Amino acid sequence: MDIREIEKKVKSALGGLKGVIGVKILSQEERGKILELELEAEKHVLYGLGEGLNTGLREILKREIIVAIANDNEFEWPPEPAIQIVSNGEVIGEEIKSPEKAEEYKKQGHVVAGNLVIYRDKTRSVMSARNFTVVFPPMSFKPFKRISEFTDVVSASPCPPGHLFICEKMGTENIPGTLLVGFNIKKKD
Repeated sequence: MDIREIEKKVKSALGGLKGVIGVKILSQEERGKILELELEAEKHVLYGLGEGLNTGLREILKREIIVAIANDNEFEWPPEPAIQIVSNGEVIGEEIKSPEKAEEYKKQGHVVAGNLVIYRDKTRSVMSARNFTVVFPPMSFKPFKRISEFTDVVSASPCPPGHLFICEKMGTENIPGTLLVGFNIKKKD
């Protein structure tokens, strides 16, 4: 399958989705720059908690093809949390995607701050922990999972400098979001 066929399938899969502003298949050079920006960003403290670790981006970089999707607030993100707070290898909190879920967590006695929840049974770990890692895990991306030629589909959020770099390359500045989606091409038998 050549790059034009891949682009056609990608654009077809995204054509009916709300909030998609632009789409770009990343070059090897662009992939390298995004990794460079991510590694630099991970050295800094995030959310006042600890260093970042974008495991989702690392997973995407293992894929043959990476697509950047510029999006606005109408875009429906994958259902999994885009942020997890980890201490000593244990998830102690994570992003909440819906106000209803936030209310449910509050009723259960968990600590909810904005769109993050800290799990009630983990608060002792939070109080005694000295270091946290803000993890950006891999997420699913259903629109590409429906394409039979695409396999190992995974998505992730880039760091803010990566987001700005992608927006610059796409000519879509001042947009709220970018999502990276990686996949392999299924080999013919």
